Amino acid sequence: MVIPLPFAEAKPEVKNILIDIRQRYSDVPYISVNQLYQWLNNENMSPPLIIDVREKKEYAVSHLPGAIWVGSKNKQVFKFLKNEVEQKIILYCSIGERSAKMVRWLERKGVKNIYNLEGSIFQWANEGLPIFKEQKKVKKVHPFNKHWGQLLKKKYH
Repeated sequence: MVIPLPFAEAKPEVKNILIDIRQRYSDVPYISVNQLYQWLNNENMSPPLIIDVREKKEYAVSHLPGAIWVGSKNKQVFKFLKNEVEQKIILYCSIGERSAKMVRWLERKGVKNIYNLEGSIFQWANEGLPIFKEQKKVKKVHPFNKHWGQLLKKKYH
């Protein structure tokens, strides 16, 4: 297993979290932050539907460009997606645990063309990609908790 570069400098116990997530959700389709960034900046491609599955208070601090929040529970997102089956769908959370779990659940419910953003918003921010609060660029990301917050560069706390 290769650890994404922004997490390569993390403490060994933190790296183990990422390895564990990838192993437990190896059946989930993933997209890298670089692939998503290129996709969002390609005018020849239809933009994906990006859903932030973190808690509302986390989304309120910052989110990916164009991301929406429809709820942090499986059934909330599933209900919303019943009408959104045409676009490809990207789910993300802090590091990819919650979103991977939700992608798996939604796929089992029949949702197609859905992907987990590998490393999620922490990796996105750590790579210096733009994050927003509403329509304004910001430099803060909700750290989720003290342990997982170690995966986020301190300048984003």
